Amino acid sequence: MKKTVLLLFAACVSLVTYAQQKDLKEIGELTFFGIDFSLAKVYGATETPHEFLVAFEGINDLLRKEEKKYNPAKLFGKENIVTVLSMAYDLINEINENDIKVDRNDYILTWGDIEQQVRSYNTGDETGYGAILIAGLLDKGKKQATYDIVVFNIETREIIVDKKIIAKAGGLGLRNYWAASVYKAMKKTIK
Repeated sequence: MKKTVLLLFAACVSLVTYAQQKDLKEIGELTFFGIDFSLAKVYGATETPHEFLVAFEGINDLLRKEEKKYNPAKLFGKENIVTVLSMAYDLINEINENDIKVDRNDYILTWGDIEQQVRSYNTGDETGYGAILIAGLLDKGKKQATYDIVVFNIETREIIVDKKIIAKAGGLGLRNYWAASVYKAMKKTIK
């Protein structure tokens, strides 16, 4: 019985993944909105919440300053990607410093969290399809961060892809330490 349930679950996951991949291949241009840290929680770090806000902004800055290294083309398997970071900066400015740190490392973004977040985005005049990395738990003890890689229809807010990634962190300085996890997440591919 357990094998049957597991096989059925695996088949359903495969069908959903296939449908997402098919939809992503059919998308022409993507607007990449950067890294959304507004839902992120930090566990086990000694730095202040304000230092994290500065680091979050600095990580999004790297998407512009080091375009070749932090290139979303590999992640999404597309060359025609426009990067617009204003929304990511706006979201960082709305973060309440008291909400950044947590005492437990079991924080997980649910499908409902992702859906609600995508519906709340102010994408300005952008049209077509959007893509964003939504940061979840930044766990200093495990030296890793979780991200949801999301592709969505900007007009309808329908989520086309939501892939959860765990990426290792590392490096000197707060920004670079967590930027390493973004870099490793972006080296993966969801095409």
